Amino acid sequence: MNLYIDYGGTHFRYQINNEAIQTLKSENTHLVEFLDKMIPQYGIKKIGISFAGQVCDGKIISAPNIALEHMEIKRYIQTQYQVQLEIQNDLKCATLFERANSPQYKNAVVVYIGTGVGCGVMINHQLITGLNNFAGEVGHIPFKETPFVCGCGRNDCVELILGGKALKNWGNYYGIEEALCNLQTLKTTFSNHRIYENFQKGLEHLFFTLLNVYDPEIFIFGGGIMQNNPQLVENLEECYGKSAFYAVRKPPKIVLSSSTNGSLEGAKILLQYKGNIYE
Repeated sequence: MNLYIDYGGTHFRYQINNEAIQTLKSENTHLVEFLDKMIPQYGIKKIGISFAGQVCDGKIISAPNIALEHMEIKRYIQTQYQVQLEIQNDLKCATLFERANSPQYKNAVVVYIGTGVGCGVMINHQLITGLNNFAGEVGHIPFKETPFVCGCGRNDCVELILGGKALKNWGNYYGIEEALCNLQTLKTTFSNHRIYENFQKGLEHLFFTLLNVYDPEIFIFGGGIMQNNPQLVENLEECYGKSAFYAVRKPPKIVLSSSTNGSLEGAKILLQYKGNIYE
């Protein structure tokens, strides 16, 4: 039996083999306790985990949106149960899935905007990881100062403008009911458009940064915020007209992900590899 997990900032999704995907609340789910229960109960032999945080060599280093860090989860589970466990950042998992789904693109940038903001980059069919496996942490690119403090410790991360958690924080800041704090309502209903306008500017800033650094063939956007607001892709297509070298460069495709479970699907692909080696 294989167990696949997508541990996000809001939802904890898991699947055993090809059975139905189950969803729990992340804040109510402790990873080790969950695994200690599931492994003996279902005879789990292999585990693939997509994690919304920073991981390196099987160790959880940091998790800005999850109260869990500094845990050598791979060593613990493999020692305790003699099962294979592979864990990777959720956007790197999503990028593996998107690559498998669109193998014709050698150079791709994958951005998911859900609770937070994450990114994965594929260059010449190779996943970019970096020295500490932190490559792609674009949610923590400095953008503008805010009245909030990010889980990374800064107060100017683009993630404090984009994402579901950011919208909730800004809604509370301006006294807007949580149920009304969504992009379309913010754009069309409230006389104070600052939340929506800041979101758009933050998205453009992120897009232009990634465009100029990586020059990809394709941008693939996913995550709840993007999936629920497909007009954002059209906005970015228009936004591209303001990019540097617009007149001479070949434009990238800008699309929505074909799946709402890209990170979970990527966790399955992890089990085909060893450690951080991707072929």
